[in-house]
Amino acid sequence: MALINCPECNAEVSDKAEVCLKCGLPIEALIACPECGIQNTAGTELCVKCGCPLNERGESVNASPVSHVVAPPPPMPQPIAVPAAPAAVIPVPPTKSKAPIIVAALIGGVCVVAAVLFFVMSGDGQKHRAVAIDGMMKNHRENGYDYSGVSSRLDFLRSLNGKYSHDVGLFEKPEFSQRLKSLLGSERYTFLKTYWNVTSPIEVNNNTFVAEGCQKHNCGSTNFIIVYDFLNNVMYAGIMEENDAYTYSEHGKHSPIVINWLNSQ
Repeated sequence: MALINCPECNAEVSDKAEVCLKCGLPIEALIACPECGIQNTAGTELCVKCGCPLNERGESVNASPVSHVVAPPPPMPQPIAVPAAPAAVIPVPPTKSKAPIIVAALIGGVCVVAAVLFFVMSGDGQKHRAVAIDGMMKNHRENGYDYSGVSSRLDFLRSLNGKYSHDVGLFEKPEFSQRLKSLLGSERYTFLKTYWNVTSPIEVNNNTFVAEGCQKHNCGSTNFIIVYDFLNNVMYAGIMEENDAYTYSEHGKHSPIVINWLNSQ
């Protein structure tokens, strides 16, 4: 074995190598010039160093012919084809069609979206983030209780005009707090009472009581309104919790004051 220079990149490479390790030139296709010994690529007519004419076997055209025996390259290993195993067939039991269930769910979803959009676009047409209308209060829905009786009227609220809810202990008055709790439910009532931290003066105008409050340092996202109609003996309320709005009514209709509060958010 001898080292030769690759005629392509001039790197030293064994004359037994199949290709140059640096540039990939096939070494077995090189032809040595008989005059200067430089390696030339097959098919070169003149030696790249001395200009000696070469035949396709690397011999000088003026030199006496010398027989060359070139060993054939070793055979390349052939891949062995391995037959693929047949795919297992797993029987699938027949299933019942779910089409009726899906159709029913879609129809229900469309109805809910339509109802929400109707209330979102009510009032002056402004859009709101999320609105849930809670219709009538729990007792009114389940028991048909009517608050129009004289004993359940909240006429004492007329005397609170211009005062603050905390100063007059509004939520400590059982006739007011129990009725509001029945309207909102225990969980929503507790939430309102807990975060009713900042208040504005109570307003009593045109036979309507209005009280508003909000969460301290978060009035823009969490605030409340309570409305009482003296003539019809109906209480309304609105809760805005982190930009999600909910309105409540004892008789299923909506107070214009609550709608205006909702549209101002």
